[in-house]
Amino acid sequence: MERIERMSSGDQFEAELRAALEASAQLAMQSAAENAVEIDKDIDAHETRGGVVTQRNLIDQFHPFFKDAIEEFEAPSSICGYVTIATCRILHELMTRSGLSQGTTGGDSPTAANIRQLGDALLSQKERLLAEVRRAMQSIRAKRERYMAAHPADFPDAQSKKPYLRAWVANYELSDELRESTMCDPPCHAQSEGPPMYFARHNEYPILGEATHEEKQRIEAEQKRFGGHVDARGVAHYDEDDSPIILEMLPVGRLMSPQEFRQSELEETQAVGASNWIPTAQLAVLAVDLGGHFTAALLGCVEGQKTLAMLNSTHGSYTQYPMPGLILAGISSGPAGTKDQSPSRSLSGPSLQRSLSGEITEAEALLVSMGFPLAQAREALEASHGNANEAVNLLL
Repeated sequence: MERIERMSSGDQFEAELRAALEASAQLAMQSAAENAVEIDKDIDAHETRGGVVTQRNLIDQFHPFFKDAIEEFEAPSSICGYVTIATCRILHELMTRSGLSQGTTGGDSPTAANIRQLGDALLSQKERLLAEVRRAMQSIRAKRERYMAAHPADFPDAQSKKPYLRAWVANYELSDELRESTMCDPPCHAQSEGPPMYFARHNEYPILGEATHEEKQRIEAEQKRFGGHVDARGVAHYDEDDSPIILEMLPVGRLMSPQEFRQSELEETQAVGASNWIPTAQLAVLAVDLGGHFTAALLGCVEGQKTLAMLNSTHGSYTQYPMPGLILAGISSGPAGTKDQSPSRSLSGPSLQRSLSGEITEAEALLVSMGFPLAQAREALEASHGNANEAVNLLL
């Protein structure tokens, strides 16, 4: 993911982690210059209680292919938020043109071949992807500049402005871009053309005190009703009626708990039960907040099995991250109207660590987003006593 909240252990760790990530991204770009921008590698599928998680790494977001855009818009070197926005938009168009947005011929389930074809199409449109990345960068920068102009007291000098402009993409920013990307003119609530689109995101309300500027305002306004609180150790807890994750319907920007999502799908499709919420002949486009990384994905019943197929932009592996399993479990848990049976009712670690499990820390997630295997990231962080800069040096 892009913008990571401040760690409760202090700003020093955040600054160190940001510096390490930026430095390693620059080194990754230098190394990647010798290789193609295409990765095109499949990751082993992972079975969860709600379905199967697959992953195909397509384009390397750290390749110099994106360097000019990063420099022009003064974006951070880690651009997964921008790439996810761009990929979701292109997938939406590809699926509309191919007819997959209206389901497969004869009403059969989509196939693995359909997902492969969409991935191949993305690989063949690198220049289109770059154009959409640039569009997202330009839009988000313009919004940040407008916010600074409207709040001059918060940004009195260049030293305070630069970090804000170069900050990693936040959930609300990714949401805003995708809300705008498929809106009709005049706006409408039903996506009559194109596939459904959603954003699976963490409930950030428990870390409201760590947020700043408009991000804090948006969390307060949009996520308070999903509940949750943090204890003195920085662990977030959720009561029975709270929701650790949020599913946002796009482009209308409707934020829902998994239970509300199932009820909405039941009403939309007139399905018999929420366990079969996915129209068997249709795929949905999904932006996913993995915890430390954003990725685009396809969600649907593929060859009869509920599947989350991630189309990723790094060399990392995310199939066993908590969020994909939580998405599949959340949309499959019992009939609409029943309580969610979430596998976790707490978020461990400072600032939630952007993870629904204490098994993956924020530092580990960021190193994995650079393409380092999780086991190696953990070893390097342990050997460096948690020093992010030293861990990157050990891994490179």
